[in-house]
Amino acid sequence: MKTNLFFLMTLAIWVFTACEEKIDIAKEEAAIKAVFEAEKNAYLKQDAAAMAEFWVQDATSQKIWYSTTGENVILGWENINASQQKEVDDTSWDRSLMTCTFSGFQIDIMDESAWITSKTNWKGTMNDKPFEANQARIVVMKQLDGNWKFALMAIYNLPMEEKAANADNSAKNEQIELHKQFIGSWKCEMAKDTAIYWNVKPYGTGMECYFKAVTKGKIVMEGKQLWGYDTGAGKFTMAEMIKGVDNAIYSSWFDTKSTCTMRYYGPVTTTASGDTWEWKIEFKNPDMFEEIILKNDIPTQKITMNRVK
Repeated sequence: MKTNLFFLMTLAIWVFTACEEKIDIAKEEAAIKAVFEAEKNAYLKQDAAAMAEFWVQDATSQKIWYSTTGENVILGWENINASQQKEVDDTSWDRSLMTCTFSGFQIDIMDESAWITSKTNWKGTMNDKPFEANQARIVVMKQLDGNWKFALMAIYNLPMEEKAANADNSAKNEQIELHKQFIGSWKCEMAKDTAIYWNVKPYGTGMECYFKAVTKGKIVMEGKQLWGYDTGAGKFTMAEMIKGVDNAIYSSWFDTKSTCTMRYYGPVTTTASGDTWEWKIEFKNPDMFEEIILKNDIPTQKITMNRVK
């Protein structure tokens, strides 16, 4: 009898595992790229209603523009929709004379969310003059009813001037090298039986990070980050996904060779309240850094991360 019961339990587990749906990564990546193209075509056709079909339409959605003149953060779907309607209402240039090409996709899918980095080249004629512009994008998408939609889109307008490009390359290389100090495995003892773990690895010219909080041997929180340098902003940007929590975006830059500032831009539930959050980080040596968390410029917590060898 016990043998039969064990057999039935084993069979049930095997059937459940066999039937569990697996993500077809290639298929989902193709679907994500198709959404990029469809939303672009709707923009070129000046169809704001069609563009809206590719967005998560709630208060947590964000669209962020970065350029050498600063940043413009648009919070919530209603504001994004109004901004896009204003864009397509602009008839000062003929979109049929412009091409838009996406390239350099890096896509990481986790359950029903995905983060994407890509490059964009605009080329054509505007106001009877040759026009070309380059952009970099960090995008977070959610899958709703089987369809991928934008939840966050950060667009970085890259300067085209040669002198600016040379200066940017120097700053870029310096920031990339300084951020490499984070590469490795780190641990912070937060409280009794509770620890935070970081695992930062190189990813292209940036980094990817897996982090988790563990209490009494059980993972109570985990997520991923994608770090990359943004030439337009002159800083690193980070897209973050925590399981069960709204997606967020950060910026990061080294003020000196050992001190770094990280700034938090989302989710909307925090930024809409007017609160600001920053992390002031100082490397005491290659194997240890201290992190002070500030809310509205007031220190609230200090932690120490030690390298795990």
